[in-house]
Amino acid sequence: MTTRRTSRPGRPVSPPRPDDPRPAPDLPSRGETLSAALLYADLGWHVFPLRPEDGRPALHDGWEQCATVDPDQIVDCWSGPTSYGLGIATGPSRLVVIDFGVPHGPPTDPDGDPSAEPSGAGNLLALACRLGEEIPATFTVWTGCGGLHLYYTHPFDGPVLRNTTGLIAPHVDSSAHGGYVVAAPSVVAGHPFVIVDPQLPVPLPSWLRDRLISPPGPEGTPVRGPLGTTGEGDVRRPSGGSSSGRRGS
Repeated sequence: MTTRRTSRPGRPVSPPRPDDPRPAPDLPSRGETLSAALLYADLGWHVFPLRPEDGRPALHDGWEQCATVDPDQIVDCWSGPTSYGLGIATGPSRLVVIDFGVPHGPPTDPDGDPSAEPSGAGNLLALACRLGEEIPATFTVWTGCGGLHLYYTHPFDGPVLRNTTGLIAPHVDSSAHGGYVVAAPSVVAGHPFVIVDPQLPVPLPSWLRDRLISPPGPEGTPVRGPLGTTGEGDVRRPSGGSSSGRRGS
């Protein structure tokens, strides 16, 4: 991720912008869903199919149990005639994904400052600055509709982290155990998901982990669906959709 650091210590790293002049990563792009699924599985990320251009699971139920890293099952699913989207089950993949949302309403920040930038990115940056912390560069996906997903590895010690909505800061959500994310190169409602930083995920910063473990305010609302969408799928289960895989994370 291209970062912009200031000379003052403790200032946060700015997230990338969609107009970043850097060349786009080679993989994956639209139409390369199978290649992307195999690439993610090789990283130990458990994948499963989504409804075409929808973002909801293409399964009646059990999408997390059907998420797999088995290349044979992946080829069987994404080489067929149906253009399934691509989801990553964050729990079995040992990922924590932070979502910067774009609100529809008046601006707000963690302390209620009405002058704050009206976005999750602005709120998180303000919080990091206030705490004297940084937002480290990591694997990042542009959602195509104003949002960013930052992928971090789940801590190996401490409690299991789960999904939250607005718990870290207003318009900043997270997906961990029990959740999933729409992965690039999926397209949802005409908006493609695109990798803007292809580096491997780095560990979740301790200050974000602490925020998720010991929230400063009311408990966050659990997120049942993926970041940015809601609901469950109701189409048939593709063949080879079991949860077994050769590699775990």
